[in-house]
Amino acid sequence: MEPTTDAGMVVGPLEYLAPEVIYGQGSSYASDWWSFGIILYEMMCGHHPFYSEDRSQMETNILSATLKLPKHLSVHAKAIITGLLAREPAQRLGINGGEEILRHAFFSKIDPVKLANREVEPPYKPEIADEKEAQLYDDVKEVSESED
Repeated sequence: MEPTTDAGMVVGPLEYLAPEVIYGQGSSYASDWWSFGIILYEMMCGHHPFYSEDRSQMETNILSATLKLPKHLSVHAKAIITGLLAREPAQRLGINGGEEILRHAFFSKIDPVKLANREVEPPYKPEIADEKEAQLYDDVKEVSESED
């Protein structure tokens, strides 16, 4: 059986909490996959799927609002987000382990071993104007304080 945390424990900001955590049923790996689904949605859509400035309304949205998927998302993007944001943990994508997610059609063009070994070229590399700007990126020479 999958480990579950204490039902009274808060494990993150409301924006990323799975319904079962809001209901006080505790968190598990399924709760983490929900959060991953929220992050994917935000990255692809530019906003949170259930956000409201009113915290009570946002909680209600997470628990019961219809998930709206923008038309610009691919079929595979819609499918993975829908799977990750299934409100019932037992129905959520990833409940059978991370391999289930890696096998999803959305990730079909990604070799996880090559990705982990940094053998994959990113689809976009930002232009870096100078070394001070580069401080935000890994593997770039740090600027010493004397150069400021």
